[in-house]
Amino acid sequence: KGAEINYTLDMTGGLFWRDHIEAVCELLAPGVDPQSMALFQANTVNLFHYDSRTDTDNTFRPSTLLQLVQHPRVVATDIIQQLETPEGDKKALVYALRDKLKEPLFAEHFIDADGIGALLALVRQVYGNTQTYALNAVQMAMCYVSGMRTVAERSECMEQLYALMPADNVAVSRRALELVFVLCDYCE
Repeated sequence: KGAEINYTLDMTGGLFWRDHIEAVCELLAPGVDPQSMALFQANTVNLFHYDSRTDTDNTFRPSTLLQLVQHPRVVATDIIQQLETPEGDKKALVYALRDKLKEPLFAEHFIDADGIGALLALVRQVYGNTQTYALNAVQMAMCYVSGMRTVAERSECMEQLYALMPADNVAVSRRALELVFVLCDYCE
């Protein structure tokens, strides 16, 4: 972690990014599945994954820093699985998820993999601050068009939010009411 290496990318000859990802994984993280990794270009939103072709991808800017990161799809799937399993610290997970959803690449994968559904299911199972944090994460997902559509298309979501308004926890009631207002405004 935080190791800096020099690796020359050969951008000619139609090589796949997979060749570069495999080489960097071998140098930095032997034993890690290269298909679960990606190269992230610093100061951009460019993410080059295992199946990207170097000769057709003209978003790459030479002479920039690349980071080896776990692919956002893999991270999203892992978090959703943690949300759906009974064990684990859900409070810390949903609290951290609020910040993770600020990353557009991660957020889109999370929404596409029905992460909002997993959050709404968790809201029905937990209470107090954990419930508030889960609703905060739903709100963060709703900042994206796909997230707003996902929530608006679920009729049970509005019913669930209405049911939370008279909650004993003021923060839960307030967050549920805010989300109802946002949904009503969106659906008009």
